[in-house]
Amino acid sequence: MELYLNAGEPGEFPEILEEVSLKEHNSVTLKKDFLALKPNFNLHHRLRGSLAMDLSVGYLFTHDLGRGWEIGNESVKSDPISNLRGPELGLQLTYTF
Repeated sequence: MELYLNAGEPGEFPEILEEVSLKEHNSVTLKKDFLALKPNFNLHHRLRGSLAMDLSVGYLFTHDLGRGWEIGNESVKSDPISNLRGPELGLQLTYTF
């Protein structure tokens, strides 16, 4: 994953975000390596004619590959997001011609 932020020297993540919002840093890339798996269960139901409804339920699993966030090949002192994971629910109405 790569986050594109405006930042200078590596430091505490909240300080970086604050300085980014104030536009006080140059542009750099914040990087982190992880694996992701997102199984889904999907249902499709035709309501009538061209109108259909889709429901999807899933969960995002991640595995950190052990390295923290980096800016310019230097580690950020605090890890802002160590586990990106959580449920996902989607509802969609579809009309076809």
